[in-house]
Amino acid sequence: MYDADTIRNSMKKDKHTSAEAAELRRRAEARLKALATKSASARTEADTQRLVHELLVHQIELEMQNDELRQSRAEVEAGLERYTELYDFAPVGYLTLGRDGAIRQVNLTGAHLLGVERAAAGSAV
Repeated sequence: MYDADTIRNSMKKDKHTSAEAAELRRRAEARLKALATKSASARTEADTQRLVHELLVHQIELEMQNDELRQSRAEVEAGLERYTELYDFAPVGYLTLGRDGAIRQVNLTGAHLLGVERAAAGSAV
């Protein structure tokens, strides 16, 4: 069960993740360059073809995993949207409490019953 803040934080992490991925790629390319100069021994055509084949298979595997991850993310986001609609528009007041008993979230009906603005309900109640 995710809320909108969790999704926003996830998207912020995606931005950080892309910067981390770029840094990881830069370091990997530097390491590859260092390895290539060390092992610059003569490779046969068959070795080269085998390596190309392995790289292509690995690329396809990664693309398939990426597709599965994107599909899973879409399913999670759809579930979040359904949950949010059920929670927000329920005819009963719902509160989400923290371990300390403080109200962390309140749906529209709950905010109306408490007589507070929903945006301020988590901090004003």
